[in-house]
Amino acid sequence: MEHGLSYQALLNHEIYFTDAASTNGELAKYGFVILADNLAFFPKYEALSLYQENLPQKAKEILRKLDNILTDNEMQKLNALALYEKQSHQEIAHNFLVEKKLIQNKVLEKKTTRKNINSKAPTLKANDYYAIKI
Repeated sequence: MEHGLSYQALLNHEIYFTDAASTNGELAKYGFVILADNLAFFPKYEALSLYQENLPQKAKEILRKLDNILTDNEMQKLNALALYEKQSHQEIAHNFLVEKKLIQNKVLEKKTTRKNINSKAPTLKANDYYAIKI
């Protein structure tokens, strides 16, 4: 079942438990408790950065600084900003990076829309993208 529907069903006492992504913004809002997976049934969620080989070195260095500072609780808060405060992903990311002192607080550029992203998307080739664990 889609997580949003599952959360509503939990709130309405229509189900008693469900699977969940530990970074979902709804968890904190509704006060849901995440049970420990002591049998390691679910795979561990690991965030990573995906970027093109020609990404500027400065950007790569900033991405590496994210290692071990982005916790599940932090992601819940960031996701909740998008869900409930209707902040743009660009604004949320910018504010997070400023708060963590990874970038300087500068005025944001024009908001990027999904349409803009898709129209500028490069054709992917093998070995164009690399991943780093965050």
